[in-house]
Amino acid sequence: MRTAELEIVRYDTEKILKASKAFVSAHNEHMGGAEASVPRILHAISAVLDAGRSSRITWRVPGSIVSFSGIPPILPLIEDSQLVYKGKSPHFILEEEVEAEVRADSWQMDRFAEARHLVTTTMHDVYGLEVVQVDSLTILNFPKDQYAESIQMVSASILNR
Repeated sequence: MRTAELEIVRYDTEKILKASKAFVSAHNEHMGGAEASVPRILHAISAVLDAGRSSRITWRVPGSIVSFSGIPPILPLIEDSQLVYKGKSPHFILEEEVEAEVRADSWQMDRFAEARHLVTTTMHDVYGLEVVQVDSLTILNFPKDQYAESIQMVSASILNR
């Protein structure tokens, strides 16, 4: 009989929501987004976390498209020749989105870059989020070791049909 490992993670959603509030507020403030949209965004993040869903929430602020993953689904992976079912950590993705006329304005581009750097550095230093830069994307991961209430690995039998 073949088996697989199943990772069961129970996240501290209050802790994720607290860091999310700080991120959304700071990002919105430094990037020049509409202040009125912050409560709506936080309400949507809270609803997704409460439901434990992987719904993607996306919004725009000047210079970027921001999205929150919710609680990502469990996916099959091969680790050390063993089948393991794991979910990615919840995360924010910042995608650079700058119109052509703004790209021509180096002052505006520098302002966006400085604001993005300030916000991501603060989220890393204060809230422990992992910051990953891939081309025009900045990913802020909530590390499982800091944001999970519990992580449990369970061995499961794989049934053949």
